[in-house]
Amino acid sequence: PWLDALPNQLVVKEIASTRLMHNSEVVIGLVDDPMHQQQVPLLWELSQHVFIFGSAKTGKTSALTMMRQQSVAREAQVFSISCSGLRSSMAQHIDVSDRELLRRMLRLFIERINGPSTMDEDENWVLFIDDIDIWRNHFVEDRIGLDNWSMFERIFLEGPGHGISCVISGTQATAIPAMLSSRVKYQWNLKSLPGRCIVDCDGQELLAQILAPASALG
Repeated sequence: PWLDALPNQLVVKEIASTRLMHNSEVVIGLVDDPMHQQQVPLLWELSQHVFIFGSAKTGKTSALTMMRQQSVAREAQVFSISCSGLRSSMAQHIDVSDRELLRRMLRLFIERINGPSTMDEDENWVLFIDDIDIWRNHFVEDRIGLDNWSMFERIFLEGPGHGISCVISGTQATAIPAMLSSRVKYQWNLKSLPGRCIVDCDGQELLAQILAPASALG
């Protein structure tokens, strides 16, 4: 019999339990593999970078919110950069327009990279950046902006070796430079239905549905 179509909204309990190969793996969605007549969990290894891109209303912010929740559940240290231009009172959540606070946050990551290799080696730090296109297009025009962007580039390139990963959203596949995109292990292209995306599975492009954040489920 044919499998049911992917649901339009997905919760964890709807995904069959799976044996994770690594403690750092997190279930964040469901992949449809029609050729093999199976639907398998979409996994994220917490220590690896993720880039999610798609047009407006495709669920980028919701995907980041869900992954932030999953990171907290795994006791990771979570930091967020918003590129909306609006300041937030949330702890560890900084808007890119607040350049001095952004600099302080980025320096924390640089200090970890520069520190002893054994420092908090079992603790994951995850940096979430929503709408990175805006950061690149509007906030790297002077020395402070360039310095902040340069720190981010170093964090992105060297972070995984120090327990640091980034989860980034953008409007287009070119939202992050090629130098950085080559280091991304997971790249998901969101489509018109919120949370529906195309993922690469062993060289094959398949459809997947990303979990909805807890707040969206009532």
